[in-house]
Amino acid sequence: MFEEISKEIKQITDKNISPTNCENRWRVLERAYKKYVSDNNRTGAARKEFEYADIMHNILGKKKNIHPEVLLSSETAGNIDTVITTSETPADSNIIFNDVTPVTATTSQTTIKKKQPAEKKLYPNKKLKCQLLKQIRRHRQDYYNKRLEQENKKLEEKIKKNKLFEERNEILKDLINMDQVHPSVKDLLNS
Repeated sequence: MFEEISKEIKQITDKNISPTNCENRWRVLERAYKKYVSDNNRTGAARKEFEYADIMHNILGKKKNIHPEVLLSSETAGNIDTVITTSETPADSNIIFNDVTPVTATTSQTTIKKKQPAEKKLYPNKKLKCQLLKQIRRHRQDYYNKRLEQENKKLEEKIKKNKLFEERNEILKDLINMDQVHPSVKDLLNS
């Protein structure tokens, strides 16, 4: 079938498409349609769109894997009358049962209990993640504190250095202003 389709496509469009490409494309369309049908059966909100929905419905609409028949519902599960017939004959005897009588058995309705959701527990992975994040936060805070201390020490050293330069400059000014400076010191200061 896919060989014929590939030949027809080649005749119409002059494109060389292999039968396996046709088959793969068909399977993709079939899966997409099946997903479209199941998604739209599940919910009425946010319905999906499928471009080839009408065509695919005409082709695949009666397939049981796409539109399965509902045989039982939860309400009728406990009220089924089953008919049991016996038509087996023992191999050793030549007795033939002409009359087969149906036997009816009723089952009591079963109650289905819904499980209540378990309490949400904090899993070990989440605990480990929280502990790890707290540890990272502490390490980061320690790092910033140490960095701040280092910056403060550098600032204090610069302040001390500036004070020393200011004192040296003051001493040099005083020496220059003095008239009783030794001539060799004056020469050094002027140079």
